[in-house]
Amino acid sequence: MPAKKSLPTDTESLSLAVGERIVRLREIHELAPHQLAELAGMDVNYLWRIEAGRQNLSLRNVARLAKAFNVSLSELLQGVDVASVELGSRTYVRRLGRQASADG
Repeated sequence: MPAKKSLPTDTESLSLAVGERIVRLREIHELAPHQLAELAGMDVNYLWRIEAGRQNLSLRNVARLAKAFNVSLSELLQGVDVASVELGSRTYVRRLGRQASADG
């Protein structure tokens, strides 16, 4: 029996929205993937994973892409609606070893 394809998680949905925005900007700037990757100082395979929504980006790489497009960070992420994505909270361990949520 084939495995069921699960719906994307909230983080995957956010990554997909960012990836779609980067594809739009790349097309507006008439850049091939390898050209953008070179301008941003990243491997083209890494860029393809970003555009496909399969790669979570660090702030440093978001800044590299913004610089490659010659746009601000806000322009790079324009239209990416985080309000529609439930990010939830993560559990973390405080230094004293007690578990707490990120909300409190």
